Amino acid sequence: MRQMCYFLCILSVCLGCNGNKEKSPQSGKELTDSRADSIRENSVFLTLHLKVFTVSQLKEKAGLTMTNKTSEPIITGESYSIEYLEDGKWKMLEAFEELFFISIGYQITPGNAKEFKVGFLADKHKYRAGQYRIVKSYMKEKDLPPKTLYNIYFNFLVR
Repeated sequence: MRQMCYFLCILSVCLGCNGNKEKSPQSGKELTDSRADSIRENSVFLTLHLKVFTVSQLKEKAGLTMTNKTSEPIITGESYSIEYLEDGKWKMLEAFEELFFISIGYQITPGNAKEFKVGFLADKHKYRAGQYRIVKSYMKEKDLPPKTLYNIYFNFLVR
């Protein structure tokens, strides 16, 4: 029980941080979006039911699935953010900068997936046509503290 409390404390601190670089868990190098979308085996990845949205569709929540195709369990939480591409750089939507989430850890074992309901906060951000992505983090369960936090992405378009 004490180990679980310790783990949940570390998880809440790690998942609350937004200052991480976009790194591949395999190499530690930054991923290009096309590489991130194409890596599926031996990886953790996100899928959303749609890849193209209209502004009106963003008023509803969507099911985001995190799939673990690695050989080890991972831990993730409820937190996520949305970024948009502007002048070749990804920028977090202001609506997500001060958002808080429930600090709970979910284990996703190898070969399994977990679905999360994500809101686009369309009432707090005026979406315009362009390229966006959902950012979600996870940790490898077997890593020793301090645990490395890995960011993964799902790109989508707004028309």
